[in-house]
Amino acid sequence: MEPAAVLPELLAHAGDDHARVAVYAAGRAAAGTSPTRLAELLDGLLGASSGVKVTSRKEAARLTVRFLPARRAAALLARIAGDEVSHPDVVTAAVGLAIGLLETGEVWNLLETAAASGTREAGAAIAHASPLRVARPHRPRYARLVALVAASPHRSVAGQAVAALPDWVAFAPEAADPVRLAVCGL
Repeated sequence: MEPAAVLPELLAHAGDDHARVAVYAAGRAAAGTSPTRLAELLDGLLGASSGVKVTSRKEAARLTVRFLPARRAAALLARIAGDEVSHPDVVTAAVGLAIGLLETGEVWNLLETAAASGTREAGAAIAHASPLRVARPHRPRYARLVALVAASPHRSVAGQAVAALPDWVAFAPEAADPVRLAVCGL
């Protein structure tokens, strides 16, 4: 039996007691599935309003990035992150995965929204990215993203971003502004 043929059946278990094993196996079956069909199946799973476990949705987001063309994956991640009913952990996973898709351009809005008004976890995912993980042409813009997180009202996230800023200011000197404002605005 072809792996692609069993993928819908495996994904059907994303909300039951067999979810962990089924979604793990779905990753293997996804490798043999056409991108168009896989995008359909993952979009259905990620878009389900109920009946799908959070861990299954997070794994579906990972499969999206792993097996779909970058632009299609970016569009799905943006939809997940922009959906108000998405679980915060799924949004955080989407933000973390989006960092690897910067070359598509479509994920920047997702990341900027997460940096400006996202959850603490999403802000932390942005702050934790190393400059080595970001392609050189995108580092100045990403540095400004880290600066945006450094201005977060969530003190713990802002602290993480401030601690990361020394790695980023070489790419965008204005990224140090939140630190200057914090020190001078005491």
